Amino acid sequence: TGASSFRFREATENSFYLILSLLMGVAGAFGAQGFKLLIDFFQKQFSSPERTMSAYLDIGFIGTQASLKLGGFLLIIASLIAIVLFISRLQKFYGVADTIEGARRPNAQVDIGGGLYSTLIASLSIAGGAPVGQYGPLVHFGATLAAILSRYVNLTRNASEVLLACGVAGVISAAFGAPIAAILFVHEVVLRHFSLRTFAPVTLASVVAYVVMSNLFPIEPFLSPINLSIRSADTNLLLILTGLGGGMLAALFMQICLRTEQATLKLGVPFWCLPFIGAVLLWVVGIYVPQ
Repeated sequence: TGASSFRFREATENSFYLILSLLMGVAGAFGAQGFKLLIDFFQKQFSSPERTMSAYLDIGFIGTQASLKLGGFLLIIASLIAIVLFISRLQKFYGVADTIEGARRPNAQVDIGGGLYSTLIASLSIAGGAPVGQYGPLVHFGATLAAILSRYVNLTRNASEVLLACGVAGVISAAFGAPIAAILFVHEVVLRHFSLRTFAPVTLASVVAYVVMSNLFPIEPFLSPINLSIRSADTNLLLILTGLGGGMLAALFMQICLRTEQATLKLGVPFWCLPFIGAVLLWVVGIYVPQ
């Protein structure tokens, strides 16, 4: 009787996980589509003026052309981000690191308000041309969707962890059109373990999100696939050098980001004012390197 009861509870729990994974797969597809539509909306609102106006929006100074159009565009984006920061009272932006940390909390939760506001700010930044990438914001957005669902369902620690993992897998799979990569990413980076308890739900969420996205929103994913074939040993050597160089550049870039953040926080400027500093600096750089 005890063994039968245990098997029944185990079957019920597995069925519950599968239902959660189905829900997060669908939510991930719609969430990824919403994120893309949000970016498209802002990009259309801030599209460049007609070329006929360019002559009136450029000024010359000692042989250098400064684009007022670029400066105004950056200040508009900075103003919108500053408004969101002021209203939300955010003191940091939420991303992949917060998702990984959330997966290790007792309730496997992330900050819902911070996640939603950070997603909005990320969409504004991307629409404004910031090369922040969609990967980081989408990862945390998936975890935020899971946290919203878990607020209305009383979950155990294990179920909360599975739900968070499914949310991340669903969004990444749908947005990038890469269900296998989403499964591997969730287990290797977010959960940092492989187990049958999580593998089946995460796989189902990833596949469902990909199928829903492909059939309901048949548009190009963020990263388009390319055809590449390696035909010589020289190509392998170049790939190795590219990997080494990319790793060193990534480490350098992260250090620059951390030290820049520390330096700006020491200025004593309110957090919501910082986007204006970035906009002005980008405009100055853009005068000399408009690309």
